[in-house]
Amino acid sequence: PVLRGARSQQDVANEATALAITTLDRTDLVTVIAFESNHHIIQPLERNHDPVRTAQRVRAISPNGGTNLYPAMDAAATMLAEADATVKHVIVLTDGVSLGDPMDGIEIARRMRNDGITLSSIAVGDGADLPTLERLAAEGGGAFYAVSNPNTLPRIFIKEIR
Repeated sequence: PVLRGARSQQDVANEATALAITTLDRTDLVTVIAFESNHHIIQPLERNHDPVRTAQRVRAISPNGGTNLYPAMDAAATMLAEADATVKHVIVLTDGVSLGDPMDGIEIARRMRNDGITLSSIAVGDGADLPTLERLAAEGGGAFYAVSNPNTLPRIFIKEIR
């Protein structure tokens, strides 16, 4: 539970993401990739024609264990490199330490930046790998947030998505 409440950290993260998606224009491109041991495309990269449906998909994400961030970052980089968009931005949200070598993630962040894609990272909770997430954001040209109170996530997400 978050701050002695009934909601889990996953629920708070899902809600923050869903709210941010509903603030996007219907012409904006959006994709959502969930990751645990494997990554799953929750929302393929497409125009935000139905933000309510996308928000419902995000709210249904459940934790399944494991943190394997770098393949999800790579998938996002590949999708966005080919996208016809003026602004290309990835927001990474995690409460853990990723499997694999952090240098893999840093190389992906550098490649993203070279391809005109920025990357911001949000570390939630005490178990997140703060140094790596901070470096990913720095290499990706984005912002880094260390969140101790997950209830602040909606504000951070909306700031980043804009």
